[in-house]
Amino acid sequence: MTKVMRELVEYNGITMCPYEKVPYFTQLNVDNIFCIQPEKPDIDRIVSVYAQASITDSKLISTVKGTSLEGQGLTGYDVMICGEISLKIEYIECESCDSCECNVPINTTESKFSFYGSVVLPQNININATITPSVAIEDILSEKMDLRCIYNNITIMLIADISSSSNDLNVKIDNCSQNLFPIMPTYFKQQMVCENINLDPKRLDIERVIDVSVWPEISNIKLIDTAIGVSNEGQRLSGFALVVEVNLKEKITYIACEPTQMTQVNYCQNSSIINVVVPDEVNIKDINSLMSVGRISVTPYVEGIKFKKLDNKTINLCVMLLVDVKVC
Repeated sequence: MTKVMRELVEYNGITMCPYEKVPYFTQLNVDNIFCIQPEKPDIDRIVSVYAQASITDSKLISTVKGTSLEGQGLTGYDVMICGEISLKIEYIECESCDSCECNVPINTTESKFSFYGSVVLPQNININATITPSVAIEDILSEKMDLRCIYNNITIMLIADISSSSNDLNVKIDNCSQNLFPIMPTYFKQQMVCENINLDPKRLDIERVIDVSVWPEISNIKLIDTAIGVSNEGQRLSGFALVVEVNLKEKITYIACEPTQMTQVNYCQNSSIINVVVPDEVNIKDINSLMSVGRISVTPYVEGIKFKKLDNKTINLCVMLLVDVKVC
């Protein structure tokens, strides 16, 4: 870990040691906005940020095998990773002065929030191997939004270390039975959708979440024009993509926090937008014509689900979705 100074803000917790030849990893950005506690004075400017990331849970899931037109490669196995980022931010208050340059005490505020990600594993993985996930913070950006709230963007790298020398397995295989996966998909996109579900205030408090079921439905699709090219990362754009709106119907079963510990069921919905790269033509038929005559079908699949209770009224849910596009 090291300190990085940027625009008068000192960032602590960034891993500066380069990772070389790491085969199983993914990089993602975690956004967070939090407002300081009511009793805290207003923010003049941020002085320093301390960040720490940790893994809290992981799950090995079965997925499809194939490489999408966009270049996303799936081997049949992913590890879903859940973690937490703890932030402590020191700032100068502006409660007692009119100038941002005045010398006033430094206050601190803290926040903790969850992140989810997934790492693609090798196709020939030994399921008796030990899979150990880890996380490294690559960059931090914190900005004052107003006198009370701070925006944070943290770039992290998730790494899955595989050891075949052990007969233990520290992540369970999750085979979602809600849908049968497509065989050898060609036009598809795997994407993680995460949300915080807030129960109605009138409902009984949550003591323990028993189960969460999710049913995805396609609510809208739209064909759009995109750029054509290949990025240095390997992402391929064909000039066309389907913008797919997926409606997630969710059923939450939990034990109520009351003497009889009644089992409660809560239903809710969420939606997400997923883009799937499609070709400009199939079998000498251009994609616009195929779209207009209804020869493009889109099917969503749930590959994995992770959830945890945040407080008595809030559940954090993350769903691994696969959207498959077929041209008939």
